[in-house]
Amino acid sequence: MNKKVAVICAYNPRNCGMYSVDLAAHQFLTGLGLEPTLFQAQYKHRPFAIHRIKHEIYHSTAQLDDFPVVLFWGDFINNPTYGANDFAHREAYWGREKSLDKSYEKWKNLFLLNNHNRHQKVFSISNNFQTLNSIASQFDAEELASVRALYAKNFDHFFPRDTLSTVLLKNFIPDQASKITTGVDSAFLLNQMKLYPELSKTQKSGTFAHLLTRSNYKNTESFIKNIRLNALEATPNQQLAKNQ
Repeated sequence: MNKKVAVICAYNPRNCGMYSVDLAAHQFLTGLGLEPTLFQAQYKHRPFAIHRIKHEIYHSTAQLDDFPVVLFWGDFINNPTYGANDFAHREAYWGREKSLDKSYEKWKNLFLLNNHNRHQKVFSISNNFQTLNSIASQFDAEELASVRALYAKNFDHFFPRDTLSTVLLKNFIPDQASKITTGVDSAFLLNQMKLYPELSKTQKSGTFAHLLTRSNYKNTESFIKNIRLNALEATPNQQLAKNQ
């Protein structure tokens, strides 16, 4: 049995959250007895090591030929708004493609397997499709049909990272709804206790830490206050401190 798995990861601008997503792929898949190879299509510098293993630089779908299974792992990488915006702008800005259109076509080739003679099982794992509602204003009907066709042709199953992504993706490709199942943020697959056994000796202090700066939530103070009050009701003998 061929246990090799290609794992296509997102660009990581030295972000600890993205590091945990990729590390989860390595830990989770090796724990299943598989042999993952991590790929990264965009990198500002040489990709840093994940658990002492470096990403391969992903520049052609021909690199996937020897893998029976391909996983597109985490972030927005299978989402067309990512391809037309984040991915395309980086490619053009870094001078790797001559235009945004060329950069977008490169994304379609690498992340939707356009022009690839697929023979592998292909899965989209923990992708975020929450921006699918905005694509009608950015893509014409022909391009939307092209993306839908590639989803249908080249993916065996989608496991979006959240319920909203699942709903939006099913609305976008209703004829493919049977191969869409809500997944989880892949960082949650990371076994922290296995990585850091010393955590088992850490005593709970009654401190709740939060950082919601990137979440764009309104009334975060009220939200945190409710969490604190609920926690105090559950543990009346402990005083919880709020760290920001």
